[in-house]
Amino acid sequence: MMRLGLILVPVAVALAGTPEGKAALEEGDYGKARREFEAAAKEGDHEAQFHLGEMYRRGLGVKASPPLALTWYRAAAEGEHAGAIGELGILKWNEGDEEGCRTLLQRSAGAGYARAQYALAYCFVSQPMVERAEWYRKAAEQGHADAQKRCADMLKEGIAGGKPDLEAAEAWYRKAAEQGHPEAFACIARLLLDRKEHGEAIEWHRKAALHGNFLSQHLLALAQLKLGYYAESWAWAKVGSTPRLCWPPSGDIETKLYAGYADSLKDTLKKARRYTKADQAREGEKLFKEYKKQIEEALEKGLPWEPVY
Repeated sequence: MMRLGLILVPVAVALAGTPEGKAALEEGDYGKARREFEAAAKEGDHEAQFHLGEMYRRGLGVKASPPLALTWYRAAAEGEHAGAIGELGILKWNEGDEEGCRTLLQRSAGAGYARAQYALAYCFVSQPMVERAEWYRKAAEQGHADAQKRCADMLKEGIAGGKPDLEAAEAWYRKAAEQGHPEAFACIARLLLDRKEHGEAIEWHRKAALHGNFLSQHLLALAQLKLGYYAESWAWAKVGSTPRLCWPPSGDIETKLYAGYADSLKDTLKKARRYTKADQAREGEKLFKEYKKQIEEALEKGLPWEPVY
């Protein structure tokens, strides 16, 4: 289950329904969680109000309702609840109100809400890189998976001041990978390849591919083809040629990359088929089914962080 951001703003003494609601939320008993939070929220418990807002925003055990989420966030924000203030800021970003968003995110991030810290760095790209890096670091230290990956990117390239620090970058990539970040696995693989640790690099690309990373799926198909492992190559090429078995592209550059690799995978699939013997074809189909199952399970869990858009 995706962890909710830490809330560091003191709130009024929690009413009985709040701890029980949190426990039910962790166990996936959303019906009980909603009942407990509603009882406490109606008595003015700001943390319960925030969690109700979260449930209605994310559709946890209820039909997603942005208006109800907004109502509860506003109620919690009246009590200076950092999480609620941060979510109101993100809503303003999605409405196109950048200045209102920045004001609320700065209040929330300063109080320690990880998603607001991440959003400040992610959304406001015109601010100095050093400031963005600092917000990413603060969110990363609270366990935000994508902030951890972006901290690693900055350290690897040395773009936030100072020289590249590959050791520190790898440490953050590994923390993100522990949470299942589909790009972090591939980033570790590339660092290992730079160190000529090819065997371990292939294993990390395999982990990335099994978490829906289409670049790693493509690379594995090509690598196995060159090595003469045609069944394995065929299986990965078929995986990479199946759109629902990878995370969709998230931007223009990634979309172009995806289209190019998709064409390459079709060519790899044809070559692997041409070289594959009957027994290898059966093995390739078996591997494809195994990979397909694992990837579908990974994709079903969703990303280990919530996008802010």
